[in-house]
Amino acid sequence: MQYWHTIHFTPSDSQELFLVKTFRPHLEKQLWTDTRLRAYFQRVSTEQGNALVLSLFLPSPELDPTFLKNLSKKGELLSETRVQSAPDEPLSQRWIREFQHIACRVVLDLIAKPNYEYSDARLDVLKLHLALLRSAGLNQTETADYCNRLLQAQLQSQSDPAQSAALAQELEENIQSQFLFVKDVLDQFYNELNASDLSKSSWLRWIRGTELIAKGMEQELERYLPLLLNLCSNQMGIYPKDELSSLLILSKGLSSPA
Repeated sequence: MQYWHTIHFTPSDSQELFLVKTFRPHLEKQLWTDTRLRAYFQRVSTEQGNALVLSLFLPSPELDPTFLKNLSKKGELLSETRVQSAPDEPLSQRWIREFQHIACRVVLDLIAKPNYEYSDARLDVLKLHLALLRSAGLNQTETADYCNRLLQAQLQSQSDPAQSAALAQELEENIQSQFLFVKDVLDQFYNELNASDLSKSSWLRWIRGTELIAKGMEQELERYLPLLLNLCSNQMGIYPKDELSSLLILSKGLSSPA
């Protein structure tokens, strides 16, 4: 019997500091050593401010008391729920959870790098997206077209056309200063993705993980791909407007055929 434990938690320090110094070490010792277990997190906004939702898939109906004690020292525990794993859970939902589990480990390894900053996260999320879309079967041209469609849909969702146009202009201006540098980085990364030997790639876990997700979700992948991109940005801590900038960059930076 397995249980999903969900913890709503507000760290006293930054979310990144808690994730790297408290959550990641716990996963390393208690969960990542057992392939049957799963864990991930999401960043959410509440009336009290920003918070984290920690999800743990465990064989026990009770959480590790030491972990709970550490949580109490690191911030405010807003709520804790436990749900028994349902054997009839939709397959798509299982794969979405699996995606979040894979993303969690990759993201925590990234943000744990020394002197890691938000600018690093903005660049790395582009690589995460690019690898995910490649695993979904999209080439460079298709990736650019797909990201442009997602971006336009977001812009058109604005209630005021003038506001939508102003936001589009702002996004264009925001990416100009670093665009050539970022494009060069993405071109090099795409070449790495297409290398004949990926065994030494630092992105191997993400590449193989997203390939597994794409294969498992099959026909459902197209429907849920925007959600997977959003979940990835969420774990990386990307602000909503910068998430739109990511789509804009990918739509422009990968405009030539593979």
